[in-house]
Amino acid sequence: MGAPEILGLLIGMALVGLIPGFIAKSKGRSFWGFWALGACFFWPGFIAVLIVKNKKKERARNEAEVAGYDKLYKEGKITESEFNAKRRELLGY
Repeated sequence: MGAPEILGLLIGMALVGLIPGFIAKSKGRSFWGFWALGACFFWPGFIAVLIVKNKKKERARNEAEVAGYDKLYKEGKITESEFNAKRRELLGY
C-alpha cells in the first residue's frame, strides 16, 4: 500500500468519525472522544453513541424534578435539609 492509499484511508477514517462525534455532541457528550472512537472503530463507536444517555435531556428532567421539590419545600411539606439533599442528589450541587 502506497502513500496515497494510506492518506486516503486516514482521511476517510477522519470523516467517518465525524458521524459519532456530532451525535455525541448533540447529546451533551464529548465530540472528540466519540470522534476518535468512530474514526478508529466505526461500528462500535456508532453503537455506543446511540446507546449513551442524553445528558441534556437528563439534566432538564432533573431540574424539573428539583422544581417540584422546591414547591414542596415552599409549601412546608419537606424540610430545607431534605430539599438540599434531593437537589444535591439530582443536580450535583
